[in-house]
Amino acid sequence: MKLFVVAAVVSVVSGLAISYALTGPSLHDEDLLRTCTTGEAHSKAAALSTGEPATRTFADTTGVYAHRPALDQLPVADPAQVQLVACLRRTGSGAELNTCNYGNASRVVSARTTLHQGSWELTVYEARTGRRIVVRELAGTTDSTCPGSTILRGGEAADYTEPAHADIRAAIPR
Repeated sequence: MKLFVVAAVVSVVSGLAISYALTGPSLHDEDLLRTCTTGEAHSKAAALSTGEPATRTFADTTGVYAHRPALDQLPVADPAQVQLVACLRRTGSGAELNTCNYGNASRVVSARTTLHQGSWELTVYEARTGRRIVVRELAGTTDSTCPGSTILRGGEAADYTEPAHADIRAAIPR
């Protein structure tokens, strides 16, 4: 019995190793994220076809890109089904909209930031080829509501509004 179990385990592990050698590693969101920073293509991504494309959207709001599921078009669970990678990056600031105070548990103001309308660039890539499809400038909203929390970055005491979700989705090709 032990010999049979060992043989079965060796067979499964060998099969996985052969499969990995033939197909390579599976595609992950971290791989797609690199498209935003390097324009990297991913041969394991789905081919772009007619109809609404499955899109992963990443935004750089603090100097690092992060997946923003709320902005995805035709969301899919498997990154290998993604056809387009949309990358949103802040490029500047516009009008001052509000001064935002942040306090500690004692309600003492411990940080103050200025909320500005953000200026953003949306770049959309074909995931499989890395081909840049769209580059579009988008303005942040003029909503002056202060964020519920903020990240203070190297002495920069400012926050920036992002484009409306509808504006981002409208800029992504269908």
